[in-house]
Amino acid sequence: MRKFFVDNLTEKAVLTGAEHKHLSVVCRAKKGDRIVLCDGYYDGNYEITDIKKDCTRLLLTDKTANRSETTADVDLYFCSLKGDKNDFIVQKCTELGVKNFYPVISEYVQNGAKNVNTERLKRIAEEAAKQCGRGALPKIHSAESFDGAVGKIKEYPLVVFPYESEKNLDIRSFLQGAGKADKIAVLVGCEGGFSKSEVDMLKDAGIASVTLGNRILRAETACIVTAAVVMYERGEMNV
Repeated sequence: MRKFFVDNLTEKAVLTGAEHKHLSVVCRAKKGDRIVLCDGYYDGNYEITDIKKDCTRLLLTDKTANRSETTADVDLYFCSLKGDKNDFIVQKCTELGVKNFYPVISEYVQNGAKNVNTERLKRIAEEAAKQCGRGALPKIHSAESFDGAVGKIKEYPLVVFPYESEKNLDIRSFLQGAGKADKIAVLVGCEGGFSKSEVDMLKDAGIASVTLGNRILRAETACIVTAAVVMYERGEMNV
């Protein structure tokens, strides 16, 4: 069934604005159809009782706990990429369960923050969250400097930093020895990786690098692979 996100579930609900327009015009919903509203904790099954020009009225029939959100908050700090790669990263990592997306402008990022369309990324995240049955929408944050990102990242109890020059510490061994942190930051570079000064800054902040293996992955692939490995090692892919 079609899914929409709300702040809270009530016995009677009303959709207005873009959600009403999408349901009534794009989806051509009619009285008696059923949809799902989610407040981050529960999926509420609703029946459409009336569709007017400016709103859709709904009645709650039953609700169930939503179990799709991860037990740990996994946040992705990704250096902005060219073309539509940022869109791809947000879409796929939303499906994996990432809670927060932080676009980062590092030294080798091309076009600065011009390629970070926050509103577009929010729409992509919402569509992906609906498609995969998420219980809550991930948050898309404004682009920020590398220095600002490091200042936030170093406060996390666990940081996963894949780096192509790391030869010793693999991501699996790192995660298995790291314990069960409830907040995890993943940091991935852009097409050109990180500069030496940026890597030194991370090391000075106590952030260790890990390797993803003997093959150098594209930046967008590294984001998805790292997020997936983190989710797997934490048991987030179990039923």
